[in-house]
Amino acid sequence: MRLPSILLLSPALIALLALAACQQTTPTKPVAAPSPTTTPNETPAPQLASNEHPLVTLGPAADQAVLVDQVGYLPTYPKIGLVVIDQNASAETFQIVGMASSRSVFEAQLGPAVRDPDTGKTVRQADFSAFTEAGSYTLVVPGVGRSPQFRIGNDVYAQLGREALDSYEQLAVLAPEAWQTATAKERQSGQTIDVAGGWPDAGDYGRYMPSAGTALGTLLLLNDLFPEQVQADSLQVLKRELDWMLKMQRSDGAVYHKATPLQFGGFDRNSDNTGGQLYVFDANTPDAAVFAAITAEASRAYRASDPAYAARLLAAALKSWGYLSQQTKPLLPSEVEGTGGYVYGSDSSQRFWAAAELYETTGDASYGEYVGDYLAKRSPSIGVLDWNNTDTYGLLSVTFNKAADEALRAKVADGLLQWADGMTTSITTPINPFATSVSHFRWASNKTALNNAVLLLVANQVTPSQRYVAAALDQLHFVLGRNALGKSFVTDYGENSVKSPHNRTMFSIGRLLPGVMVGGPNADGQDGVTPKAEGQLSYVDEVTAYASNENSVEYNAPLVFVTTVLSQA
Repeated sequence: MRLPSILLLSPALIALLALAACQQTTPTKPVAAPSPTTTPNETPAPQLASNEHPLVTLGPAADQAVLVDQVGYLPTYPKIGLVVIDQNASAETFQIVGMASSRSVFEAQLGPAVRDPDTGKTVRQADFSAFTEAGSYTLVVPGVGRSPQFRIGNDVYAQLGREALDSYEQLAVLAPEAWQTATAKERQSGQTIDVAGGWPDAGDYGRYMPSAGTALGTLLLLNDLFPEQVQADSLQVLKRELDWMLKMQRSDGAVYHKATPLQFGGFDRNSDNTGGQLYVFDANTPDAAVFAAITAEASRAYRASDPAYAARLLAAALKSWGYLSQQTKPLLPSEVEGTGGYVYGSDSSQRFWAAAELYETTGDASYGEYVGDYLAKRSPSIGVLDWNNTDTYGLLSVTFNKAADEALRAKVADGLLQWADGMTTSITTPINPFATSVSHFRWASNKTALNNAVLLLVANQVTPSQRYVAAALDQLHFVLGRNALGKSFVTDYGENSVKSPHNRTMFSIGRLLPGVMVGGPNADGQDGVTPKAEGQLSYVDEVTAYASNENSVEYNAPLVFVTTVLSQA
């Protein structure tokens, strides 16, 4: 089930929080950011000598009282846990204890008590940034309890990055045979169309162009900016979805909006219930533009390894751009029938993204003129990465396009850095003890948090800053357990991780696939199961909770991006 994404943190509000204007710069294709050479603590607590390691009796984890990233922490970046303090707690210190030895290896004072206005919880920081030794540990707070275990190491996110990407392939391969081979009927004409392939969009078996486009946009951005860090077989994973997208293009360059049944199939064990006959709906201009953007960007990715496929992708992009050139007014999908809900208000941001990617791919000045004219009518503004407004995707393309006007590139890059400064300030303010970039928890809050981390890591490529990387890490820490529920929102990652996602394939086969992220806290609780109006606490690990516990191709894309980049930080 799908609902539109919602802007969760206003770029204007973020900009007001910026500490200072950034130095204007014209970026080039980036290289991996260097690791910091010093730990973030100004006055680190002493690490215990080997003969001073006392034994500690480890009880069960108090996973909602002692909160950590349950996957782990990078050695040379901030390492902070949170301790929930009730009225009777008198805890003042904490210990880092080795899981294998049960010995304390680090001790320090807890930070001052801070009340979180969103949850009403009072928490204290347990800052063990000064401790850098690789291993598996737990955070113990006398009088409160201990955290779930976690690791410290340079590779703590590497496996998660691999499995988060591989989950796209696994969910497709394990989907019912009826889904993998079914044809669809064109809703208006009744023509039969081959739409086999691709990825199941979310917990259902629909395939939607808006979410496919933004998922691929983020994954291709990773390949564009960090080619040396992506997995060798990542392009093969993406090719499954690209091949499906090519089938959704009409001969005139128009692109269908979605391929879905008229209603969702049920949750059935060992069943081929995918909802019945598939239909393709509503060829339209926003999706034609998204298609053109993605196929143009993808053609760059495949140039070296598969030039014939790259040429095919570019030809498809040009065909859809030709269609858009003839269809000058927006033609929007009706959303009257079928499953899912992606309602476009216009197609201007999608056309801009398409022109920006075609300009970077071809170098054709006509696309550069379109980009320049579009931005001359509005101030370039970095916002969320979202299917409904794709301006930010287009702006990132401009930022790293060496053929683009140098002054324009510098202006866009400066806007990105100002956004990153404001976002970092918002994340690190003392009144935000959970260090989240989300101010209102609504649909797909986890996706929004990690999309903000993506932009922070991209900004770090323009002007390297440890603050940007640390703020991006904070978003990953939140998703992986350092939140008010002590919940890791990624399947099979963390002692207290998602057990009952709203996903038909996993339900049908009776087991979890690792590395799949769910939407997370959603105070609107549209499913009638997720608690409403409780901020971070508006989440429930129930299979029926599609408003907070469903996965999506959109959600895993920033998880793949962030964990892949941070595996090399």
